[in-house]
Amino acid sequence: MPYKNGGGNHLQYYDEIDGQYDDQIKAKINEDDKKALTMVHYFGLHYNELIFHWPIYNVHDNEYCDIFGKYARKYIKEYEMDINKAIYLLTPQKANDKSIFLNNLGYNLNNLGKLKSDIYCYTDLSTLTFSRYTKGCFKCIAKTCLNGKIVTSVWELKHNFIIRFITLIPGGDKKWK
Repeated sequence: MPYKNGGGNHLQYYDEIDGQYDDQIKAKINEDDKKALTMVHYFGLHYNELIFHWPIYNVHDNEYCDIFGKYARKYIKEYEMDINKAIYLLTPQKANDKSIFLNNLGYNLNNLGKLKSDIYCYTDLSTLTFSRYTKGCFKCIAKTCLNGKIVTSVWELKHNFIIRFITLIPGGDKKWK
C-alpha cells in the first residue's frame, strides 16, 4: 500500500483505489490516538510529547473526539470574535431575533465592545462541551454569564487551538442548572 501524509504530519497507508484509509488502518489510528490522548489528558503530558492526529472526519469515533475535547480545552490559545457577529446579534432580525434579549440585558449597538468583552471574559471554558465534529473543526457550546443571566454560547474550535465565537442561545440557563 502507498503512503500519504496523515493528520500527525507523518506517513500513513491508504488505499490507492479510493484514496481513503482502509478500515484496519482507521481502527489502528483511532486506537493509537486514544491511547496517546489519554496519556496527555490524564498524566498532563504536553501535546508535543506524543504523536496524535487532529480528529480526522470518518476516521475517529465519538469516544476519541470526546477525549480530544477534554484535552483540547486546556490548550486553547486565543478567542476570535468578529465584531460583525456582535452587530448581527444586536440588530433586529425577522427570525431568531436575539437583539431584544440582549437589549433587556443592557447591550445595544452603542456598546458593542462591552458585549464582545463580556462574552470573552464570562465564558466558562470548564463547561465547554463538544457537540459535534465536522470536517476540520469541533462545534462546541459553553456557559456564558451576561449581566447575571446565563446563556449558551456556541463556538468553533479549529486545529490551531483558536476558538471562534459563532452565536448565543438565549434561554440557555435551563441547560446549565
